[in-house]
Amino acid sequence: MVFLNISKVVLMVLLLAVGVSYAQAIEEYYNKGVEYGVQGKFGEAEKEFKKALETDQFYKPAQECLKLVKDVLEKKVEDEVSIYLFKGLAYGHKGMFDEEIIEYKKAIAINSSYAEAYNYLGAAYGSKGMFDEEIIEYKKAIAINPSYAGACTNLGVAYYSKGMFDEAIVEYDKAVAINPNFAEAYYNLGLAYGHKGMFDEAIIECKKAVAINPNFAKALNNLGAAYGSKGMFDEEIVEYKKAIAINPSYAEAYNNLAVSYYSKGQYGLAIEHCDKAIELGYKVHPGFLEALKSYRK
Repeated sequence: MVFLNISKVVLMVLLLAVGVSYAQAIEEYYNKGVEYGVQGKFGEAEKEFKKALETDQFYKPAQECLKLVKDVLEKKVEDEVSIYLFKGLAYGHKGMFDEEIIEYKKAIAINSSYAEAYNYLGAAYGSKGMFDEEIIEYKKAIAINPSYAGACTNLGVAYYSKGMFDEAIVEYDKAVAINPNFAEAYYNLGLAYGHKGMFDEAIIECKKAVAINPNFAKALNNLGAAYGSKGMFDEEIVEYKKAIAINPSYAEAYNNLAVSYYSKGQYGLAIEHCDKAIELGYKVHPGFLEALKSYRK
């Protein structure tokens, strides 16, 4: 019995290590690609973004940057514009959003018809919580390129951040109409429907996201939450476990799993997973912690 317990601990450590190294590898490729982009070394940048996408084909930042690199290599956009955009991305990664915005505006001053520049600018405003300005920039990007599914999704996220769920759903629907394989847009549809209390619809959209990207841990977590909102705790637990299997460091999923076990009266498991969420840095609701107190030995 002791041997089995030790084995489980070792296995969890190995899973965590794999998850961390996997994420680190993607970010390292991406950051190196951005660095090359800032230097105007677009061929080298392209190689790094491709490496990131070989590791995770759904990694959106690398997808967007690879598109930017290809545009400059194919002379669809000026070298100088791309360098300003990559400088903006580098600042944004450091949390220097004002500087990021300045670089994007420099790019737009040179080329005011490149939709991606407005999309990046909108995202930078969103990082500052300036949602009205964010919305304006995404609308500019879509006006230039009505088939820009990424900008439609981002516009939906901006509306969602303002509590405008109906408007968000309209934009997500546009995105999936343009790109029926856009897992992130389906996931965001699920979130929006969930906030409207439309849990059946939320389940449908999250399932679409997972069908496209089976490793989409956030979509699995949200699918679990939708099941839980319908009182389907067994189904809820299954989805949280899948999310954790994909990302063993997913603190929110551990918290949600704890709440689900509590709802089923499995208080020992609730405590176990709540403690794991706390260990991973999740701020568990004080009311839930209080509810668990009487069940701790």
